[in-house]
Formats: sequence, C-alpha cells, structure tokens
Amino acid sequence: MYLAKCFIIVCAVIVFLPFIASAQFTNGQAASGVIGQKSFTLSGQNNVDSLGLNSPNAVAVNPISGVVYVADTYNNRVLRYPNAASYVAGTGAVGVLGQPDFYSSNDACAQSGMSAPEGATVDKSGNLYVADVNNSRVLKFTNADSKANGANADAVLGQADFTSKIPATTQSGMIYPDGVAADGLGNLYVADGHNNRVLKFTNAASKANGANADAVLGQTDFSSGTAAFTQSRMGNPTSVAVDGLGNLYVVDNSYSRILKFTNAASKTNGANADAVFGQANFTSANTDCTQSTMDNPNGVAVDGLGNLYVADQGNSRVLIFTKAASKANGANADAVLGQTDFTSGAGGTTQIYLRHPSCVATNNSAGKLYVADNGNNRVLVFSASSSITSVENISQGVIPNSYSLNQNYPNPYNPLTTIEYGLPARSTIRLVIYNVLGQVVKELINSEQQAGVQTVVWNANVSSGIYFYRLEATSLDSPSKRFVETKKMLLLK
Repeated sequence: MYLAKCFIIVCAVIVFLPFIASAQFTNGQAASGVIGQKSFTLSGQNNVDSLGLNSPNAVAVNPISGVVYVADTYNNRVLRYPNAASYVAGTGAVGVLGQPDFYSSNDACAQSGMSAPEGATVDKSGNLYVADVNNSRVLKFTNADSKANGANADAVLGQADFTSKIPATTQSGMIYPDGVAADGLGNLYVADGHNNRVLKFTNAASKANGANADAVLGQTDFSSGTAAFTQSRMGNPTSVAVDGLGNLYVVDNSYSRILKFTNAASKTNGANADAVFGQANFTSANTDCTQSTMDNPNGVAVDGLGNLYVADQGNSRVLIFTKAASKANGANADAVLGQTDFTSGAGGTTQIYLRHPSCVATNNSAGKLYVADNGNNRVLVFSASSSITSVENISQGVIPNSYSLNQNYPNPYNPLTTIEYGLPARSTIRLVIYNVLGQVVKELINSEQQAGVQTVVWNANVSSGIYFYRLEATSLDSPSKRFVETKKMLLLK
C-alpha cells in the first residue's frame, strides 16, 4: 500500500460552512470531547469496531444535518456519527462506508470498497465525496446520511469505472488524491497530491464517471505534474478549502505553506496564487515553529467569517488566522490549539495537546471544532464559548434577482433560529440583532459575500423577549444599489 511508505497525512473539509470567530478559542484550550478513544490519555490503535479509529485523516460535517464523517484511513472506511447535539461520547459510529460492517477492514477497489481514504467533504445537497487515495479516485455517495452500511458509491472521478485504479496525469486522471472540498456553487476541488496540482470539477454532482476536470491550478496544463515552489506552482497539495467569497486555500505540504487563490472559480489554468501563509513570500520554503511559520501542514478549513484553521502537523498544533482573506503574506496566526503558545511543538496525549493533527472541520450550529488527531488515533472536539453567538452561512448556488430578507424560522425560537437572505450580486453586508430599545445585541456579519442565498443560524444566548434583525447590503459592482430591511422575532425560553 502506498501510504505505508509515507508519513504524509491529509484531509479536506467542507468549505461553505463557516464557524465562529477565533476569539472564542483561547491558546491551549482544552478539548471538550473525544472520538475514537475512551479517555483523553489513551492513544493506541483500537480494535476494528464502531468505537475505534486507526489513523483518522479527515473529518467532514454535513452542513444541513450536522452529521459527522471520519475517514478512518488504515481501516479503509469512513465512519458516520450523529449530529454533535445528539452524540453521546463512547457510543461509537452509527454507520460505515467502505466496509460491509464495523468489524471488517480490508482494502478493495470496488463500488463499495476503499483503500486508504484520506479526504472527505459533504456538499450542500448532502453528497459525500471521499478521496480514495490508493485507488487514485474520488467516490461520491449521494444522500450519504441515509446510506446503509457498506453501500455502493454512486459515482467516481479519476477513474472510468469502479474497478480501475490506474494512476494518471491527464484531464480525467489522478495520482493518489489527498483532499476534497465542495463549495456552495457545486464546484468540487481535488488536491491531486502526486500530480502536484488542484483539479476543479464544475457542477460535480452531475458529472459522469471518469469525467474531465474543468480547470487546474499548480500546473499550466493537464498533462504536467512536476513540483515547484513559485507563485503558480506547488508540491504535494494535501488539503483544500473554499470560503464564502470563493477564495480557495491550498495546503502546499512540501513547502510548508498555505496558498490562497482569490475567486478561484474564475482562475485560468496555472494561475498565480494571490497570498501565502506560513512563508514570508512565494519563494521561501522554510519550516519552523513560530506564530507565522509552519512545519508540514496537512489540513485546512475556512469559515464564512473568513477565519482560517490550519492543522500544522509537524508542530502538533492547529493555527487560527482571523479573517484570513485580508491578511498580508506571512501574517501571524491569531490563536493556537494543541499547544499553549506559538513556540512549542512537542506532541502529547492529553485533553490539551495533540500529536500530528491531520485535519480540521467545523460544525457551526453545534459550536464545535473537530480535529483529526492522527498520531493519537482519535478526533478531538473543541467547544466554542457558549456565551458567543454562532453564525452559519451557506451560499446555495442559486442567484436571486433582487435583494431579500426572509422571516426567521422557527419563530418563536429557543435558542437557535435561522435567518435567510438573498444577494443578487457580490455585496458588502451587515446583519445586526437589536433589542426593543434599539441597542445592538450582536453583529452577526460585517463582511463581503458572494451572490446567492445566504443562511445565518443565531444561537441566542440572551434573555426571552422581542428582538429585531436588520440587513444592510451594498452591491460591490454598483455601490448605488443598496438594500436595508428590518424584521421582528420572538425568543421564548
């Protein structure tokens, strides 16, 4: 098996699910839960059953249901867990894909089998995409939440059929793809690691088996696959994520950096990156353990508020960059998990310390951050402060004809309610909650967003009563086009 020869471990994460601001996490914050181990001080490989994990390399969250998926790499399977709100620690997974049951772990190249899955993401329609590394392909499971154990995949990319596993450097082929990410417009990005590139599949859910990719980054064409560290090249990309504005973040593993491609859907083949994290510029490839550097980063996630989460594997930590889209090249991280400060990098097996984390994923509505703590054969769960409002923002891919603000639902509510609004164009928006005295209770969003239907989930940690929510939006293309509307809602506790 290829992975047995290589220590690189990777992931991908759903990208149109934003999380809460990094201020809700403090340096060295303790985890609130653990999956795959019975306590925070255990780290060994477990039996093949519904409780144990063996080298978990990816976590993905369904943005609608909150169901959690974990790529259990060396057990050649993906485990499904309930929504965080209903999950009871120690009860194990409730479903499995890639194996017929919880007690099997054989690798296979079949419609229902896998070989070392390392990347996973769930799109806005509930389709699960799995980077099946050793089979050089990406599997799609339609409506994955309801799949029976060992169910067949519904589509495959990277191979012409479900029984082929030929590595290739072509427009339709892949070599050991490591990470996947779906954006709110239906595009799928694949970190095609050993081709040193990222492939984009437009409207991926409708693609036929073995379909061609529509664009490539990291290479100038679909037949090139060599590595290089420049502004337009990369080496062994291991994870990808896309924010609500369409910015693509790529973990450029070989050169210990994160590349950002602004408005990635419109990029031409081989386009330059627009920003870099972990290095001071595009021609540096240093490794270190500081507030602005990294060592062998592997996983990345980004939320709709623009906060970037990086699994810095070599330093056994997760770095958090607040509002990353506006950061300068080589910017400092704003917070760190897994270590108590920015200059420590030793691994550990406790409620605070990590050992070679490979992936991060977020579940905003539940206020959870998931970290695939690969070296400890577990997934740690970090909970945001309950006193902070959480925000979810899902770009649905449908472009409305005009601005709109819908009535929240449910209404009355306790404590979660959803606010939906439509943007006909890329806009600067401000969404604010007020009390009956006209005082600001919470500014939910103050940022730029892409056109589309946006959804915000407010966790109302306030007293019962009447509140108002006000949307102000200004088109970035035509600043004279402005929209302002206010609606009333009722919180009952």
